[in-house]
Amino acid sequence: TVRLAHQYSILDQDREDQRICLESNEGPSWDHIWKIHVPFRIQFFLWKAIQDGIPTKANLWFGDSNWDTICPRCGVETETTTHALFFCTKNHEFWSNSALALDMRNWRYTDSVRQTLQRFFQLRGGMTGPPNFYDTIMYVIWMSRNELIFEQKRPEPAEALKRAKQFLITQDRTAPIPPRPVPPTPQASEGWHAINVDASWTKPGTPGGTGFTIKSHTSSLICAGYDSARAANPEEVEAIAVIRGM
Repeated sequence: TVRLAHQYSILDQDREDQRICLESNEGPSWDHIWKIHVPFRIQFFLWKAIQDGIPTKANLWFGDSNWDTICPRCGVETETTTHALFFCTKNHEFWSNSALALDMRNWRYTDSVRQTLQRFFQLRGGMTGPPNFYDTIMYVIWMSRNELIFEQKRPEPAEALKRAKQFLITQDRTAPIPPRPVPPTPQASEGWHAINVDASWTKPGTPGGTGFTIKSHTSSLICAGYDSARAANPEEVEAIAVIRGM
């Protein structure tokens, strides 16, 4: 049917976008990550993970001899990005029980997220499972890790994988969705930077969110970031976003 043809065309394009993104020698391409059909927060998380920019214990270490870099889940290895998302023994059940059916127990360790994902594609012949599933699994593994640290909860892998599938279901559209209009980035003068900020807020007592991007006068992305924020109203969280951007 036309609907099935459209869905298969999206799956094929996702696989191609992921292949191009991972095979680039110049680093991850935000243009290709942006085209992957998952929620924005997972796109952004994938970009940060490939850049080795998520706040693992190893990434937060700045030479302090008292800083503990041991993984909070297995309690044995240093918590690098690839350990946190792939190689920790507590992750094996996530990957092996998923639709990707990846047994990582005997994989050789690497610090590179891109190399690990490239191996996923090589072993699966370009991923015969759901093409976006690996990034949603990475995301729920990271969320499960944070729930353990901040809420002392240990989500079951089966429940986490259901959440990963739900992220895919929300993107399973029966018709193409037109791209959201993006406001033009202000053009900075030479020698200056353009800072864009944004914030979200629902109600008092619950954390909102802030984000920022910094671009050069040639519109090249210099850096980006996000964090949660507690605020009494939308105006306050917007002000926090501006301060963090600055």
